[in-house]
Amino acid sequence: MLAMTKRSARPAPRTDRPETLRSMLSGGRPLDKGRACEVADLVVEEPRKLATLIECLWDDDPGVANRAADALERSTARKPPRLDPRLLAPWKESLLGLLADAQPNKLRWNLALTVPRIELSITEARRVALTLHGYLDDSSSIVKTAAMHGLAEPPPPRSSPAARGPRPAAHSQPQRNPGHARPRPHPVEEARIRKGEASAWHQRPPPDTLSPQGVPHEIHAAKP
Repeated sequence: MLAMTKRSARPAPRTDRPETLRSMLSGGRPLDKGRACEVADLVVEEPRKLATLIECLWDDDPGVANRAADALERSTARKPPRLDPRLLAPWKESLLGLLADAQPNKLRWNLALTVPRIELSITEARRVALTLHGYLDDSSSIVKTAAMHGLAEPPPPRSSPAARGPRPAAHSQPQRNPGHARPRPHPVEEARIRKGEASAWHQRPPPDTLSPQGVPHEIHAAKP
């Protein structure tokens, strides 16, 4: 009787390979949260992974894209203070385009919350507002609610305190404009002035025609 040779067992696959963000975001149904919270915490701890996370927003797997948007929204939320949204500036134009083109509901509502946190120019802010107004007609109530939150998002600070320079001393007096020139009005006020709609700001007399009490000299002189 021939001795049976024992076949060697197949080695088990190695499991010590480092996980990628995409592998952490994959698996499950498209609307499942999965490990989005874990990915958000990881990106906050290691901001250099932000580029990889943003790339996942365009993934062919809708579930990966949805969870990437979820993680990005969580990582840039204001409460608790987390990742500085100004770090998204290199991808601003791409995110604005994706906000307008996104189709999956979960991708749309997370972008609606995230994109308004980025520092935007006036033109870009109008572009985002126009897109979010279109979201208000979405069939998803969550998309509509997120769009309203995005429209109400306060603008981020335009620069850090260090970039703004030192604050003036408390005892220093503000410099007057040469020739009592009026400061440029707010863009909304400027638009009203161009349309011929006089406003209280526009009708206010120049500073040199006011008395110390803020009353025009001719009225001040008419008082007994």
